[in-house]
Amino acid sequence: MTVRWNPDKPRRCPKCNTIVHTAGPVTWRAVTECCRCGTRFARWPRLGWLLPVRRCAAIAHGSCPHYLARLGDR
Repeated sequence: MTVRWNPDKPRRCPKCNTIVHTAGPVTWRAVTECCRCGTRFARWPRLGWLLPVRRCAAIAHGSCPHYLARLGDR
């Protein structure tokens, strides 16, 4: 499920307030996935099924502390 982002803080997860650092700029044309809690958020959530998903850029390098903590919770 995709939720609406906070208009004044588009990089911040609306559920856990983690700042998600994606490789590209913040845009309304993508859904952002939180690396800490897994929440997907976008400017227009109803278009979430159509838009590409952007994840934290540090996950690919294995250096995202939020993602590593999330894996440890499982």
